[in-house]
Order: sequence, then structure tokens, then C-alpha cells
Amino acid sequence: MKLIPLLLLATSCGSASHQQVSTDTIKVKVKESFEIKLGTNMGTGYSWSLKDSAYGQYMSLDTMYTISNPEGKDNAPETQVFRFTAMKKSNTTLHFLHARPWRKEEKPDQEKQYRVIIE
Repeated sequence: MKLIPLLLLATSCGSASHQQVSTDTIKVKVKESFEIKLGTNMGTGYSWSLKDSAYGQYMSLDTMYTISNPEGKDNAPETQVFRFTAMKKSNTTLHFLHARPWRKEEKPDQEKQYRVIIE
């Protein structure tokens, strides 16, 4: 009987105003390059960007590019690609925001983090 109130409490603790940020882990070696691919629909004005440049002492952002929908359909998703090269051993985090860049007051609709372990 005591379990049911605890389950209800546990499920109600998640607030809609606090978005869950998922985190994946990437392991690379020093001087190794890797890519992060994130889906978006640029026609809506949303795109992915890095929240900050704290990663810069451990890896370099070599290039960013967008892969458009090859079928050319309206409102079809694109893929944004971020290519990095690991420079020195560390554990660091890449934090991406999915937002409309010109609307600074608007909160991102998605966030994604990658824990990068450079060996």
C-alpha cells in the first residue's frame, strides 16, 4: 500500500518546465577526428549550435556543414554535422542547443550533450 503513493510522487516530480538533457559518451584518441550529426528542420528557423567554447582547450571544431534532404521535399529534415579533432587527453562535454539564433530571449526547444573522453 505504501508503494503506490511513492510511485505517484516519483512520477509527479518531473516538471514540464525542466527539460531533460540527454547525454551520450564518445571515446576518441588524441589527434583522432570525429563527427556529431544532429537532425533539424532549417526551414523552421531552428538550428543546432554549441552553447559555449569551453571544449576548445581539448579539441578543435574543424568544420560544420549541413546535409540537405536529397529528395528535395518541403519541410524535410536536414542533418547538421560538426567535425572535431581531439587535441589532448581529457574528459569534457560538448553542449548543443537547438534554437532560433535570432531569438535570444527564446529558450532552446532541445538540448543535447556529449561527454567526450579523449585517451
